Amino acid sequence: MLGALAEQVPNMIVSSADLANSNKTDGFLKKTKAFAPGDFSGAFLQAGVSELAMTAIINGMALHGGVIGACATFFVFSDYMKPALRLSALMEMPVKFIWTHDAFRVGEDGPTHKPVEQEAQIRLMEELKNHSGRNSMLVLRPADAAETSVAWKMAMENTLTPTALLLSRQDIADLPAEIALSVMEEGQ
Repeated sequence: MLGALAEQVPNMIVSSADLANSNKTDGFLKKTKAFAPGDFSGAFLQAGVSELAMTAIINGMALHGGVIGACATFFVFSDYMKPALRLSALMEMPVKFIWTHDAFRVGEDGPTHKPVEQEAQIRLMEELKNHSGRNSMLVLRPADAAETSVAWKMAMENTLTPTALLLSRQDIADLPAEIALSVMEEGQ
């Protein structure tokens, strides 16, 4: 999805906290180039291991206007982003937050990388009202590739609040189309 967005949305800037390969933001980076000292012709900000600074920078870009900002890291590290994330929600900025490795079952990097309480915290932020009386954030947790495509469409169309995309890095098979259709029909 990010590779397609890099080709179709020229004013999008994506940042990753030192995890582009793991959180798959490298799909965006492969279609553009990273910012470098004195060269801002690219559209990718390599933030290093600095999630709070990354979020604050993307917020600043969104406040300046003219760009669609997105930033990514492992979901467990969303805790480091909370002060700037909350400001995104209060200021109604349409920043896209990409969080991967969303399941407590994730074990490749050990117990420090397993999000346990993070989803409850982000879901709570979704329920808090902003100054306009709307939910302060849109939180999406797609189940497969088709739902991820729809989630990205919803995220890009959401210009009123930040959007959180909670994505898995586990090998998940796509839902059979007939099951997905029946679930969608029941939800309507």
